[in-house]
Amino acid sequence: MKRIFGKVYLFSVAFILAIPLVFFPHVALATEYTFTSIDVTNSTVTQAYGINNSGDIVGLYHDATGGHGFLYVGGSFTPTDVPGSSLTYAYGINNSGNIVGYYSGTTGGGYQGFLDVGGNFTTINVPGAINTYAYGINDSGDIVGVYSDAGGAEHGFLYAGGNFTTVDVPGSTLTRAFGINDSGDIVGTYNDVMDAMSVGHGFVASPVPEPATMLLLASGMMGLAGLRKKWRSV
Repeated sequence: MKRIFGKVYLFSVAFILAIPLVFFPHVALATEYTFTSIDVTNSTVTQAYGINNSGDIVGLYHDATGGHGFLYVGGSFTPTDVPGSSLTYAYGINNSGNIVGYYSGTTGGGYQGFLDVGGNFTTINVPGAINTYAYGINDSGDIVGVYSDAGGAEHGFLYAGGNFTTVDVPGSTLTRAFGINDSGDIVGTYNDVMDAMSVGHGFVASPVPEPATMLLLASGMMGLAGLRKKWRSV
């Protein structure tokens, strides 16, 4: 009887999972899209780089006055320019509407990252870096990007809780971090020192649980096992 029930259960699950593929193939496989052009009025170049779950879009555009960041919401464009900057590019936006990117000042010098929270800008500079570029932000406010050190070498970085952490693929000559999800997984590109032509590779970096976290998880699993054993004995 149990064997028959198991087969019926598996068949039911397979049938339910197959429904979207049969009746809604364009949704399940995502093979069809509707494309919409996004162009800032009077711009010579418009590039969209980031979007959140509400459909808010950020990017950059160029016009007669230079390079600017933009926020596109509900069919309307809003410039996103760091006050006093000569150039601002917006690259990432999270579900709270917080925007990250980079800018340069009017007096020259290097590029600096920024965080825009409701029109309030905070500069993001890796200590000792000559350039800092912020590219991605998750819903926890963790930011990733790229910085150039004093020697010109590029490294990825994570900015979380007010602290910077370098993100370099082991053995790489260059690492750039572009995105981070809510689990803390970071994606980007790197060049391998073994590549004669500096061929680029993609990467995903996943956080490794700390020993204390693993111990807590193990304790919890042992507790559940004990409860299960006790339940069976009742």
